[in-house]
Parts: sequence; structure tokens; C-alpha cells
Amino acid sequence: MGVESIIKLITSKGLLSQTEELMQFSNISSSELKILESEWVCWDDIVTCSFISMLYQLFENKIGATFDSIFKRGLTHPSSVVRIYCLLAISNTSDKTLIKILCRILDSDLDQNVSGVAAEVMSNFCEMALNDKLTKRDNSLIRSKLKTLVKSCRLDNQNRIKALKAVSVFNDSEMDHYINFFYSSTDTSEKQASILSMGRTSNPKWLIYVRESLFDSSARIRIEAINAFSELCDVEMADELTELIDDTELSVQLATILSLKKIGGKKSITLLIKSLKNPEPEVISASIDSLRFISQEDNVDLNLFNESNELGKKKNPSEKEDNVFNGDWSTLTIKSSEEQNELDPFIDVSEVDDFWDRNN
Repeated sequence: MGVESIIKLITSKGLLSQTEELMQFSNISSSELKILESEWVCWDDIVTCSFISMLYQLFENKIGATFDSIFKRGLTHPSSVVRIYCLLAISNTSDKTLIKILCRILDSDLDQNVSGVAAEVMSNFCEMALNDKLTKRDNSLIRSKLKTLVKSCRLDNQNRIKALKAVSVFNDSEMDHYINFFYSSTDTSEKQASILSMGRTSNPKWLIYVRESLFDSSARIRIEAINAFSELCDVEMADELTELIDDTELSVQLATILSLKKIGGKKSITLLIKSLKNPEPEVISASIDSLRFISQEDNVDLNLFNESNELGKKKNPSEKEDNVFNGDWSTLTIKSSEEQNELDPFIDVSEVDDFWDRNN
């Protein structure tokens, strides 16, 4: 069955085709695209969105399958829901031809939610601009359109903060007012967006607010602050996350470990060693992963911790060799703990206890 027949079938019966048939939409011709455009306006939104979603899944799973021309054409679909689905389908694109299309959506789409999603998609291009992968003209265009959206009164705050998060990578002082404005909000999602934006600026001037938020009553705020902290701090500040290693929320503990992984350095290693005492298998597993990552990135021998738990001080040859973890940390023996015999394997808790006791 050809593409045109499949399109007609969907129009007449509202049924989506099998995977093999949908693969025919990969790299469809311009004439077939015109037929699709004329027909899918008659489809129910649920059918159209399912169609877009299935094509995207094929793109994710099938090597060589591409449906960009369909997703692009969907950005002008009369249904705002379909437009949003198509924006989500191109959310990881680096296709520079989309910049002007996205800017038009930011400027004139009648549905503010579509503009908000377009701003999120534009975030990728902001990163490209920051890394000098766009022309100065495109760079300027993106910044201008997103800043206008942040200031816009036609959008609600939820869509304005999407634009703020995207444009914050430019560390534009003109956006400082809006970062402060949303930080003072009583709405958790708005405050989260502000803290995320602080981190994306990579400007340490925001550390005073991020530090304050590390101990907010909301776990969501604490997690956002932990993530931002790793973007703004230097390696010597890692110990400021000490209390959060033992946070009451598992999600906060895991966020802290990932931030320490990103920060690196001796202090991060010390805290990650401490986290091996945690009773949560997820925390132990994440800590091991982080320790291995840091040891490779920073070229650190993790076995150089002495009795005082200091890194970098070589052992005295006359001192007794530590029998625990005295091999390569990348080849740690993974065992099941007594409590986790039926679950995924983790380091034997007794080994962790022994190591910790000998180094504290």
C-alpha cells in the first residue's frame, strides 16, 4: 500500500496503519506531503497526534527513518494540539532552518501554550549560539524573540518562564529582573524555573539565592538548587552539600550525588565515600558510579584515602596495607546485600561498613 492510499485510509476510517506502512512516510516526496497536508486537517486531533507520536517513535527506534518534513509541516496545522505535538517531535533538532519558523511562532501563534513549547525547543538553539554554532544574525534574533516573550503580557507566567529558562544561558543582565521576580514567587514551579535559570547563566552572583534554596522546605526547590549549585560553584564548595547527602527525601539525596559527580574534586569524593553508608541501594549505586566517573575525569586514585580520610596523601610504605577496596575501584565486587537478595545487585553492605570504619 502506497503513502497516498494509507493517507486516504486514515481519512476514511480514522485508523492508523501498521509500523511497516508508516515507515513509508520516511522521506516522503513533496507531492505526497501536500496530499497529507490536505487530508490530515479532516482527521480527529487524537488520530493526528497519535500519527505524529508513532512517527516520532519510529524515528527514535529505526535507523535512517526521518519524518522532519512532516513535523515541520505540522507546525502550521490549524489545531494547536497538533502544533504542540510537532514541536515536541523536533525538540532535539539542530536544523537551523527551523529558527525563523520558531521565531514566527513566538511572535504570532494565537495559542500561548504553543509559543511556550516553541520557547523550550528554542533552548537547543540558544546552546548552539552560545557555542558559536549560529550566525550572529540568528544569535541576535533568538535572544530578541525570547526576551520579548519573557516580558510579554499576553502570556501567562508558566509560558514566560519557559522563555526565561531558554534565554538565561546568555547571562543577559536584562533578564536579572525577571529571574528575581520569579524567585520571589509563591508558586513552586515559578521559583524552580528561576533557580534553574540562575544555574544556566553560569554566573556565581546567583549563589547567594541558590545557597538559600538548598534548605528550602520544598524538596522540588532543594533539588533545583542542588542542580544549579553544581553549575555555579567551584570544587572547594562541594562540602556545602554535606547535609543534603542525608536529606529525608531520597530524590534529594540522589540529586546531591549527581551534583557531586559534576563538581568533582577531593571534597566531593569525601562526601561520596560517606554516602556509601546510606541504607538505600539506589544511593550506594549512584555513589559508586559517581566515584568511578570522578576518578577517571580527574585522574584520581581513590585508594589514596588514609586513616584521616584525606585524599591525595600517599601511604607510608611502612604502614600496614588496607585490605578493603585496595584494588581498582572500577572493578569493585558487586554483591547483593542481605536485604536486597532478590533485587538488583549492589555492593555488599558489610564491605562498605568495614571500609567506612577503617577510614573514620
